[in-house]
Amino acid sequence: MQRGADLRVQLTASVGVAVLGQPFDYLIAVTNAGPHLATGVQLECTLPALVRFESLETSQGQWERTGNTVNAGLGDLAPGALVALRMTVTPEAEGALVLGATVAAVELDPAPGNNHAEFVNDTRLGADLAVALWPESDDALVGHEFRYAVVASNQGPANAAEVAVTHRLPEQAVLVSVDANLGSWESASGQVSWRVGGCPPGRRRWPSSP
Repeated sequence: MQRGADLRVQLTASVGVAVLGQPFDYLIAVTNAGPHLATGVQLECTLPALVRFESLETSQGQWERTGNTVNAGLGDLAPGALVALRMTVTPEAEGALVLGATVAAVELDPAPGNNHAEFVNDTRLGADLAVALWPESDDALVGHEFRYAVVASNQGPANAAEVAVTHRLPEQAVLVSVDANLGSWESASGQVSWRVGGCPPGRRRWPSSP
């Protein structure tokens, strides 16, 4: 009777949606559900065509890369053992990213259906949002209105949707008025919330007078 080892491979990623030009990690888990020792375990990963390979870390074994294919020799896995790999890539184009992985060993696998896995996520352009405070002056007088601007900006490259800014007023200040040049705002419990909506690359100012 031939000894069997049920190898499994699982794939996840550090992000659901990747941002163009921003590195992220693929997390690869190889396990042996038994009942016997798996020897000479080999893992083959096919990277998406739209990413640039950056690095790979593995808790066991050695690896090499040829183009978009990574092969790792993981050695032997006892029943219940886990090998964890972290692969860092950078998306270079928009679109669907499909990572494929297949694991095999010398022993017969009684459940080969879980020897292969695919993980799919998308790449999109990012929107670099920023917020800044611009005071009317460096000093505020007690009992006098003091005006400052809260400036939300999108430095692109993509349009930002459903942008919202939350600003908590100083404890010593009382809100007098808000003048928003777009969107809508509300105030409650010393906090002002500004719903900007869509924000193309460029600045959006929000002057307020507590």
